Amino acid sequence: MRNKLSKEISDKLSEEMSEKYYCQFCGSQVLPTTTTCPSCRTKIIPQKKVKKKVKTSTIFTKRNITLPTVEVSPTYILMKKSFFFDICTKKKFVLSILIMVLVPVIFLLMIDQSVFSFYPTLNGILGLIVFYYTYGFIFPLIIGVSAAPLISEELKSGTLLTLISHPISRSRIVLAKFIALIIFGILLSLISLIIIILFALIRNIFPDFLEFFTINFIYSVVLLLFFGGLSLGLSPIFKKPRNAIVLPIVIILFSIGVGVLIKSMTAMSMMYEDPSFYEQYQLYHFDISYHMANFYMFLVDTMIPGLVDSWGQFMVFFGVFKYKTSLRCTYYGQCSIRSVPIRSNFYSPLASILVLVFVFGFLLLIGGMIYFRRREIV
Repeated sequence: MRNKLSKEISDKLSEEMSEKYYCQFCGSQVLPTTTTCPSCRTKIIPQKKVKKKVKTSTIFTKRNITLPTVEVSPTYILMKKSFFFDICTKKKFVLSILIMVLVPVIFLLMIDQSVFSFYPTLNGILGLIVFYYTYGFIFPLIIGVSAAPLISEELKSGTLLTLISHPISRSRIVLAKFIALIIFGILLSLISLIIIILFALIRNIFPDFLEFFTINFIYSVVLLLFFGGLSLGLSPIFKKPRNAIVLPIVIILFSIGVGVLIKSMTAMSMMYEDPSFYEQYQLYHFDISYHMANFYMFLVDTMIPGLVDSWGQFMVFFGVFKYKTSLRCTYYGQCSIRSVPIRSNFYSPLASILVLVFVFGFLLLIGGMIYFRRREIV
């Protein structure tokens, strides 16, 4: 009896040891007791089989009727892994929100209560701050830094070789990571806007807070598609994540920072030049900050007519407005040169969206996808 029992135990152990277990994210073989995959370095529950479509557990009702099982594709599993372990970690998500809302919240807390009587709308008080700081600098930088190493990090660590050895195409790998990035950006924008609006409503009751939310959320989705496509499209080119991150940061800082700074320094000379060098050499075709501001002004003008004209002096630095110089003479014969900001109308807002999202964003993403499909991975 004892020998029979020991034989059964040994047979069961040998049967258990002979079974192969795999990581549900990258598909590499692991031990049954493994909690962290050595290949993709994520916390796992070892699975016995890896199929093209992994079935979840069966759902039972109170009458013990078995419902159809839900099938999950490898693309979904990779997207889930990219979202929770590569892009949206808890520390990164919280820190990103804090940085995005920092300046608008501090401005709201420091502003005097009497200012609200002169500027009764939330867009009039925070519109330019949120446009330039939150969605002009911080949001593109976060998206660029998050998207750039998604492929290059897999190349460096060697986990990409494991991924492509399983039944998932390289195009789907890029698509899964892009969808995970879009979800991260949408959540980041939603929560940041809600926090800003809550702090604003604590200070004062603004009747246009829904318009403020709609304008900035739509604007953030366009920026997300553009900078996400640009950064992820450049990621397969570099093997080192550091190099992949640097290029999107340079593009963002040059287009939003240096470009605007140069236009602000030459603003005085632009008052007396008709056309200015910016218009003469048609630099607006390649000016990312112009297309961003052009679409944002369209959203504001649609929701709150008349507000954009009060921003004319500031929007000259983005090329959306330009100075029109005229000679003004009084009844007594005294003449002076007067410069008034007027709409430049180089592009329509729809054309600016097409340039940002489809020309710069999606074409770079598709180009990076084609390069990734042809690249030899060792």
